[in-house]
Amino acid sequence: MENYYLRVEAVNFTYFIYDTDKIQPMRGGSYLLLESVASLAGQKINGIELKKIMAGASIGLFSFKIADGNKAGDIVAGVRKILSDKTGGHATFVVDVLKSINNFERDNETITAMNRWQQFQQPTLVLPQKEAENKCSYDGVRPGETSVPTAEGVKEVSSSVKFRMDEGKKELKKRIYQRILKDGEFKEEFTDDLGALSCISDKGNLNNKMAFIYFDGNKFSKIRANKCTKEETLAAFSERVEERRKEFLCELIKKAQAEPDFKNNDAIRLETLLWGGDEFEIVVPAWKGWDVLRLFYKCMSNAEFDGVNLTHAGGVIFSNHKAPIRQIRNMARKLADMAKDKLPPDFKSLNHNKHDIALYIIMESFDTVGPDVKDFVRRYYGDGCYDDFYLTSDRMDNINEALSLMKKNGFPRNKIFEIIRIIKGNLPQQNDKIDTVLIKALSEVEEQDKVCAAIEKVIEGNYHRWLMIADLWDYAGREHA
Repeated sequence: MENYYLRVEAVNFTYFIYDTDKIQPMRGGSYLLLESVASLAGQKINGIELKKIMAGASIGLFSFKIADGNKAGDIVAGVRKILSDKTGGHATFVVDVLKSINNFERDNETITAMNRWQQFQQPTLVLPQKEAENKCSYDGVRPGETSVPTAEGVKEVSSSVKFRMDEGKKELKKRIYQRILKDGEFKEEFTDDLGALSCISDKGNLNNKMAFIYFDGNKFSKIRANKCTKEETLAAFSERVEERRKEFLCELIKKAQAEPDFKNNDAIRLETLLWGGDEFEIVVPAWKGWDVLRLFYKCMSNAEFDGVNLTHAGGVIFSNHKAPIRQIRNMARKLADMAKDKLPPDFKSLNHNKHDIALYIIMESFDTVGPDVKDFVRRYYGDGCYDDFYLTSDRMDNINEALSLMKKNGFPRNKIFEIIRIIKGNLPQQNDKIDTVLIKALSEVEEQDKVCAAIEKVIEGNYHRWLMIADLWDYAGREHA
């Protein structure tokens, strides 16, 4: 019996997940890819069992043994059929098999290259089989082949969008959480759209606002290349990451179950748009975004593999739920990439205190931010100053403590706005003017020394960090909001 590897990857999945701003087809596409790849583990094709090495959101690596190499093509055909059946034939996959040369590092590189070569030779989306007079109302690319009722009236949509909308219903969502959490009795319900997720009348200006949160593992590819030179170690790495993410999701669900404002009636306000592999994306209500961000880094605070810390970069966008979700997603990813600019080149130097790191944007208007997120951050915080606005676990704790104490002790918010006007105006003797306003504000609060010390832990001599206090006032320290 010879050992073979099979690698499958969903490619060009922008056209299967992120081709609309509607949450149901987006959710449906994401979950279908996750379920499709995961379903191959232990699958028997012509009596040959696929053994999982790793399976992420869109990539799976498996091994199998056969005596006759000519049968490898049958395995590929069987896998393609399974994937097509799961996704209605609307997703694009590459599938390759490789006979092992008993050098896993070389085998893995070779079969990955085979997938890439196959990807270059196929269209970026599955071509529709039917024609129509109008284009799809949601993806704007495929023909609108079928009509669906929506809140805005009847819409003409493509068969791909319709399939994903139908599959992205609550039952699939529940099934995915059940599989991730390995809970056979998982009975929770979830909100079905971003409006239901974000609407709550008693949250003031946070009503109808959401937090889009994106995380990506720092240098995971380099860690795998260096540490996972054997089949067993790659499987162990994948399992380690999966287990730590599962721990976070368990804690998040517990939090949502226990906190009434994390629910709309009995439905949990949570969307998971990407799960598995190096990265994932979730959406929660704006008033929970800060707490969820802190919870994630708390759960990951000691994650490691073979002596290397597994750290994450994050991007968080606080916005109205009607903001275009595709653009929001791209912005969150760009923020995480900017956060990675602070990482050392050597993955062995990563540590959780400094490199579990995130950036955020409070987006009042999409037009205000514009297409260049990095330029916006520079302009908003001041060129040369924005490097000091990264969030780490310690800094988040300090911000939360400061805002909690300021609210509890009646720190006048109008004084914060006054300080921001001084900063934005680049007024002469800026720091002295800020100190004068701060002294006046502290004279109006209780526990002055405590509040002042907490503020200093946030500012640390950089007066521009008052922008963080102003930005996050509504989001952090909410126990005293």
